[in-house]
Amino acid sequence: MSAYYIWPRADSKTASVAVVAGTGLKGMRAAEANQYLAAGSGFPDFMIFSADLPETGSKAVKQAGFYSNTWDLQNAQMINQ
Repeated sequence: MSAYYIWPRADSKTASVAVVAGTGLKGMRAAEANQYLAAGSGFPDFMIFSADLPETGSKAVKQAGFYSNTWDLQNAQMINQ
């Protein structure tokens, strides 16, 4: 499994922390294969996917979405597969 997400820093009104994570080597390789730092690339606020994302594409996405305006998941807009 792999995950991307962003979360605001408690000590800043403008800065956030971005997380790129994977379980094991296969999960990390799947997570690093995307161009999340390229200009114009669009990613949701959070995304959880299986390590076969490079081979299967969107079928590998387990959950993805956007936090609410108050950064909570209770009112987030998300998809689950």
